[in-house]
Amino acid sequence: MMYRSPFLDNLRSSLGSGFAEQSAIDELSSNITIVQKGGEVVPLGYKGRKLFVINSGIAMRYRILPDGGRQIFMFLMPGDACNPNLFNAIPVDHAIAAVTPLQVDQISHESMLALLKKIPQVNQALWQMADEQTAVMRDRIVSLGRCDARVRIAILLWELVSRLRVTNVDVLPIMIPITQALLADAVGMTHIHFNRVIKDFCRMEVLFTRRGRLFVTRPTFLENLAREQTGH
Repeated sequence: MMYRSPFLDNLRSSLGSGFAEQSAIDELSSNITIVQKGGEVVPLGYKGRKLFVINSGIAMRYRILPDGGRQIFMFLMPGDACNPNLFNAIPVDHAIAAVTPLQVDQISHESMLALLKKIPQVNQALWQMADEQTAVMRDRIVSLGRCDARVRIAILLWELVSRLRVTNVDVLPIMIPITQALLADAVGMTHIHFNRVIKDFCRMEVLFTRRGRLFVTRPTFLENLAREQTGH
């Protein structure tokens, strides 16, 4: 069975079917690596030009604060590029690490530049990917600054449910493969406070917990609450 990269599938989808040069995408050379849970994908201050993309598993963008706390900006899913801006020469101001075991594609800067020469529209597709990630982080800023704990968690869980692409009611319940401690860091709450709100959601039968994981049973409730606050 031929291996298919979710990232390259996303590129093809962005370009559409009208490009005769799409075969050049299949020729893109890369180095597949395995990163264990908790391992570093992109270190703080990284200056390289290599493109890192998630093939399987979940990663997180985060920063460690002076007091030892951790703020998670967003979670990265299969098909996401960790650093979609090929021409950024500024050292990254955050780190990216594995939330679950990862399969990561490392694509050299030279390979991507060669692809851009053949298909210039690839750069626009990469910018679109970057804009989509920025939109997720804008929603996170709004929720952290303007929403109460219950709404913050609803927005985060709906984001994860929708990005995992398992919102079909036929596959309920939907398992969130991220620990509650990491989810709490993503919404800027203590684990105790986060757990208290989760218990409220459990009583409302929005979700249930099993072995430390969350299982969403009413994704439409989360969607409606999130849309009321974000407007989309």
